[in-house]
Amino acid sequence: MTIGLDQASLILNYEVRETIAETLVYQWVRAADTQNNELILQILKDGVSKVEEDKLFKYFEDLQSFRGRNIIVPQRIESDLNHPLVLVYPNWSDLISEISLEVYLEANPEKAKELWGQAAEILHALHQREVIHGNINTKSFIVKDEKIWLRGFGYKPLIESGHEEALKDCSNFLVPEAGKNNLTKASDVYGFAQAVTAWEPRLKMTNWYKQTTNQDPGQRWQRMRDEVLKNLEIELDNLQNPTANQEESTSKSGSPLIPKFSLTVEVEPPGAGEVQGAGDYQINTEVEVKAIGKQGWYFHHWNGALNSSDNPARILMVEDQKVTAYFQRLMMSMPEEFKSPETEIQNPLNKTKISQNPNHAKLPFNWLFVFISLGILVGGGILVISRLKHNPNQPKPEPTQQPSYTQQPKPEPTQQPSYTQQPKPEPTQQQSHPPKQHPKPRKKKPAVPPLWGLPLNQKKPAAPPQLKQQQSHPPKQHPKPRKKKPAVPPLWGLPLNQKKPAVPPLWGSPSNKKKPADSPLW
Repeated sequence: MTIGLDQASLILNYEVRETIAETLVYQWVRAADTQNNELILQILKDGVSKVEEDKLFKYFEDLQSFRGRNIIVPQRIESDLNHPLVLVYPNWSDLISEISLEVYLEANPEKAKELWGQAAEILHALHQREVIHGNINTKSFIVKDEKIWLRGFGYKPLIESGHEEALKDCSNFLVPEAGKNNLTKASDVYGFAQAVTAWEPRLKMTNWYKQTTNQDPGQRWQRMRDEVLKNLEIELDNLQNPTANQEESTSKSGSPLIPKFSLTVEVEPPGAGEVQGAGDYQINTEVEVKAIGKQGWYFHHWNGALNSSDNPARILMVEDQKVTAYFQRLMMSMPEEFKSPETEIQNPLNKTKISQNPNHAKLPFNWLFVFISLGILVGGGILVISRLKHNPNQPKPEPTQQPSYTQQPKPEPTQQPSYTQQPKPEPTQQQSHPPKQHPKPRKKKPAVPPLWGLPLNQKKPAAPPQLKQQQSHPPKQHPKPRKKKPAVPPLWGLPLNQKKPAVPPLWGSPSNKKKPADSPLW
């Protein structure tokens, strides 16, 4: 929420008296507590998510351990339902003063080396505790009693989350990795270099500026004391005493403060070759780069700052540049009898022939071919085993003639007495009961013959019984002698008492023996 100048209100029992400063994210007001002690409140405005609020609370809690080390941190961190974050500072007018280090050095340039050294030491102390400021700019450092103080905390968690209003507040000194990655020590190095060069623009032409503001955070200097500050002091000495350092600077770079640019080279794929020409060069220097391929590789083209296939090639150094040399593998030569007219082409770069036969590529493992081959082997093995088990010279057994009940003539049934046609005898006095009548015999249902002959334990069914005639008996019929059932050859192999025949050849028959007729598998 925003507190108006004409609005008297209370914030957490603090009486708001006036608004001092305001940005898109924070508002600073002068207030008084219940004992009428003046304080400065830093109030977080609306539009910040709950997750970002929690990160800000944790960030300011970590800053409490730096109290009294030339770092302006809040004395208390408070909040309520209407104000999610309120930071309470002592009544220091310098907290929001416009007298920054940049303005102070305009009137006292001789103290630049000393004061910038103090500023770098404060950032070094922060980095030792793994605390990142995240928004270093020209107003971050103020001078109080000839000492440097650091202020302006509270933007790092919002910049990392990509908060739109926070990014607008820091747009003039925003690091390249804002909203993409977490801020690191290299982020503070970038902001520190931008603040120094805002005071002294001539430093932008030095190699120190190139190393501290590299677009890749991993390529920047990381150590404030040993790298950033040490090299900054050298460059400031060159600016303050150009005559004393003229000879040294001229021997290294040709003239004082002439910028140098780096030429970086890479090889793709790695290890395929090497590139000559990398290094640091003065502005407007024309550099020759040459790609040399290792055995089995040839240079194809450049990419990056160069987009050509010339080798060697020349590049003009006007900024830090990077080139990549791409190589391709030479194909192995084939014997003449296997070459086709379309297997070789001529390389336009070095006039060498390169094999382009697609058959040189490694063939994928074909599982379908493996399964088909296994199927053929298994089937052939079964066929060979079945032929070995069966004797091709053994005569084919004649099938036994199975009894056919349909072909045998049915015996003529004897004339059975008809009780209905014969007159009933008249009963006599001695014969008080009617003559005994014989019941009609029931015909037995013939058994269904099995598919393969008769069972071994079943006899041939006898003819249906005939009723005896009272007057005469039919001649006795003798059953036909039963033929012995020939032994059925076994399904697998030969009987134990039969000699194993000679093994026929696997494929075909001997040249001096007539090929026998094909025998069944089973």
